Amino acid sequence: MNWQPILDLYRSELRAAFRERHIVINTILLPALLYPVILWVLFNGLLFIQGQNEGQRSRVALEGSVPAELEARFEDDSDLEIVLLERSTDEALDADSVHVVVEVQPAKGPIEADLEITVSYDSSREHSSFAQRRVIGILQKYRKERL
Repeated sequence: MNWQPILDLYRSELRAAFRERHIVINTILLPALLYPVILWVLFNGLLFIQGQNEGQRSRVALEGSVPAELEARFEDDSDLEIVLLERSTDEALDADSVHVVVEVQPAKGPIEADLEITVSYDSSREHSSFAQRRVIGILQKYRKERL
């Protein structure tokens, strides 16, 4: 098969395409210039939001029979602020007076030292979700050391 006519046709079409100013601008120049700018703006926006969340203290309410060791862990964390729960859990989370509610109850199992812990938070609010991740991290470390 003779490829020369196909290559000549391809070359002439490519040359004609590069003569069109709109094709060059829309297919080469705009993407080459705009994509880096869009990515830069996106990453800076994400870093800004992350920086705001890290600087904020999360309000945590402890309910039930919280062991002294676990309560000390929450108090030692400088990113957490222990607050009293003055309303029901749902009302406090809705009013944003507290970001996370940790309810601790003795487990109903054969081992008396077991705990049943419920973490309540409002997943529709970024501050509450961020606080929940902090609290879960503390609880996982506490659980790992107890085991």
